Amino acid sequence: GWELDDAESAALHTSTKNALTYMFEMVRAYDIPGDYALSRTSVENFITWSSKPDSQLVSKIAWFEAHQNTYEKFGPYWLALVRCYYNAGDYEKCLHAINEYESITTRIFRQNLDFADVLPMVIISAKETMDTPEYIKIAEKYCPLILSNSKDSNWSIRYFTAQIYLDLYALTNNATYLDEAYEIAFNNVNELVGAQRETNTAY
Repeated sequence: GWELDDAESAALHTSTKNALTYMFEMVRAYDIPGDYALSRTSVENFITWSSKPDSQLVSKIAWFEAHQNTYEKFGPYWLALVRCYYNAGDYEKCLHAINEYESITTRIFRQNLDFADVLPMVIISAKETMDTPEYIKIAEKYCPLILSNSKDSNWSIRYFTAQIYLDLYALTNNATYLDEAYEIAFNNVNELVGAQRETNTAY
């Protein structure tokens, strides 16, 4: 019932192409069984359901779960489920989904921002479901991964990471966490000040 303008159409085409390229590379490079290769229709269906709003979260999760056999070796499938389960408040399944993602993914890119974007959800899920020692282990594991898979310009998730380090400091009284939080906050301020200066100059 709606039509794409040229920019939206190009973005959808690029997204579909990237997903297909990812799938082909994984199948060829790691000798994945052909049954895991996705058709163009499967990729398009995945993109369609991934883009549905949270108002359709229940049906979105149901569709993903019903099609696990099709997408279970496709990394973005599990990242999409991490988001869905987190937004639904199902923290145990959120943690399961990230474990599934990590069990199949390989480091193709130097930085994986999609991965970094869901890690705050994973850390919060751990906080909600695990005892303190287990939560600390999860936070210690994923905070550095957020930083290594994001850029300085991704200041919001880096700010989140600083907050988690402050939480770890409050739980352990380990000053190393406080130092980590300070360094992240300091770098964030530098990044934002630089962006503001560019905006002021342009204005």
